[in-house]
Amino acid sequence: MKPPTFWLRNSFLLLLLIAATFASGCVYLRLLQFKNQLADFEKHFAADLSDGFRINCKDPVLMGEDLRWLGAEPETIKKVPGGESWTVRWVKELPRGVTENGIYDVELHADLVERRLQSVYIPERYFAFVPKTLFLDALRSAGHAKIDRQSHQAVMKTSDDTADASSPVELNSVQKMLGVPTELIADSSLSRYRYVFRPQCPTGTGKSVEVTFIFNTKSGNLVRLIGKLPKGTLDFEFPEPAVTKK
Repeated sequence: MKPPTFWLRNSFLLLLLIAATFASGCVYLRLLQFKNQLADFEKHFAADLSDGFRINCKDPVLMGEDLRWLGAEPETIKKVPGGESWTVRWVKELPRGVTENGIYDVELHADLVERRLQSVYIPERYFAFVPKTLFLDALRSAGHAKIDRQSHQAVMKTSDDTADASSPVELNSVQKMLGVPTELIADSSLSRYRYVFRPQCPTGTGKSVEVTFIFNTKSGNLVRLIGKLPKGTLDFEFPEPAVTKK
């Protein structure tokens, strides 16, 4: 049985690369440069959506040590000509006493050439139900994030005029694809599904991450996504789709 699929649980992992804008020294400078590159996406990146989702860096700035500093410790490292190929994986933490079939994981692959991040690849299985273009829009939005260095938070809004804006992420889809949340808090207005993911790495130095999906209880649409990362927080806001008059 293949793991459930959903792009949002992977997008916050890729976007953790800009979450540490509040870092210091050389790490700060490289991450800030990376964030500024995202703001001019087509100039600095090439996206390949043919098989999974691959983003290629035209002007690589991030180093392998930056990824480790952010908590992305690889499960495996394969030596390749000119560099390394990393597999980074986290596995969902279940509530105490709960079991379920299948492995609900987060996985991405990173290629490093001369120690710099050359590309990131997310397998096709993570896009079975949600358009890849929605993920691409989230990446572009990250380049325009509002950074609060005091609270270690980056706030982003996805575009409400994209082709996918009329097809919002629904609560029912998340329940089917992510399974049981680590924690669920719901009331008449908002439903909060919190997922915690533990790192799978032989060194034991990886750091856990968590993501909370906040839905409008009445409409069932995603309105906010909060990713808590080892070095800060990413906060996505999603516009409710416009009601079409008949």
